[in-house]
Amino acid sequence: MDIASAYIPMDRRQAIAYGDVLPQRTQGATLFADISGFTPLTEALARELGPKRGAEELTVHLNRVYDALIA
Repeated sequence: MDIASAYIPMDRRQAIAYGDVLPQRTQGATLFADISGFTPLTEALARELGPKRGAEELTVHLNRVYDALIA
């Protein structure tokens, strides 16, 4: 559940944790985005900043992209 928890809404995770009954169906939206240059960016950030700091900086870049897409 730890890996999937990032993709499951908080109310659903809580319901599962408490054993609450969930409805058969619900509405939602999914966003699929192909970010041009993602692999070279990831490699460059890891190389220049190290894996941990590179991943943190990548998150900053991704949040900017997602903010623009969903705003």
